[in-house]
Amino acid sequence: MKRITAILLLCTLLIPSAAAAQDFTTSPWAVETVAKSEALTLLHDVFSDENLQVPATRDEFRKLAMRYLIVQEQQDKLEDLAEYYLSEKDAQGNMKLIFQDLPNEQPRVTDRGSTIAYSLKLVQGRDTNHFDPEANLTREEAAVMLTRAYEALGGELPEAVSMPFPDSGAIAPWAWDSVAVLHQWGILNGKENGCFDPKGDFTREQCAAAFLRLYENAPVSRLKGNVPARFTYDQIIHMLDEQYSRDTDKIIMRQRSRWEGPKATMIHESIPGVMVSAANTYFVYQDGRVRYFDLDFHNIWGMMTSSVQLSDGQFSDDGNTFTCTLTLSSDIQPGQGTSEDATPRKAGVYQVTVDVESLQSTAQWVGAA
Repeated sequence: MKRITAILLLCTLLIPSAAAAQDFTTSPWAVETVAKSEALTLLHDVFSDENLQVPATRDEFRKLAMRYLIVQEQQDKLEDLAEYYLSEKDAQGNMKLIFQDLPNEQPRVTDRGSTIAYSLKLVQGRDTNHFDPEANLTREEAAVMLTRAYEALGGELPEAVSMPFPDSGAIAPWAWDSVAVLHQWGILNGKENGCFDPKGDFTREQCAAAFLRLYENAPVSRLKGNVPARFTYDQIIHMLDEQYSRDTDKIIMRQRSRWEGPKATMIHESIPGVMVSAANTYFVYQDGRVRYFDLDFHNIWGMMTSSVQLSDGQFSDDGNTFTCTLTLSSDIQPGQGTSEDATPRKAGVYQVTVDVESLQSTAQWVGAA
């Protein structure tokens, strides 16, 4: 039982860089917006169902704010790094949960997520110990959390200007500047009657539109190439080494390979097995980014009939490409231990090449193992 628990634990740690496209239910105006947000992975693993026309919860908006930072910073280890470096610790060195809304939840994923968001200055609670994750998000709360996300990214807000909304006097003082700036940037607009409706609900599709506009319109953005690094390469490698050392005691079968290059370090983590196999690959860049990428030889979400082994990894002299030998233990067929859209692969040895920046990979079958 301990080994099974450990395997399932690592499977939850091996998180992909992008989610498969979903069939979201949206209003006509939001179709293109949601498609763009999906392409940027801004909606990855945020909503529990496909209906985006319903009001968003505070917890869903918190997840969107985290995705916004992850995408902007190209930092797929952001949650782990924030917990390790930024959160308050108890006597045992574990993160203290600032918010404890769900004391009986096992594991307490929601409370962990809101506490990490607090450590990044993305959110504040309803009171000292409660975030109120399941409550519907109001429009003025959305405005404040959007500007917090932008400031957490390293941006500064300009001086607020007047607003055209007839009900601007109903906006809470703590939200007024946020609403004014976001309206100035074209990120938040009024309703059809011209009012802002600060206490009204903010729908999921409106959340998606707001974060996409913040990504596209705000002065600091990945699009403009001016997002500052939050963590250094050395900090990231130190945390990863500490995690591996700690988790190896719990996960007996865990394997890890690592190759260093002039621009990035490639890390491959896996649990090989007959019943369950899981694997993940990512680059840690010298400029402080971490990005997952898919070698397209495994389905990290579930049961598998085959496993992969990497060897002979090396970077090109300029560090722009990474090559390795990949050995696949048995055939991969869609729907047979993998997802329905998995790429069919026959067992054997492959030569794999990955572009370090675009993350595009190619694989050439060399022969039988």
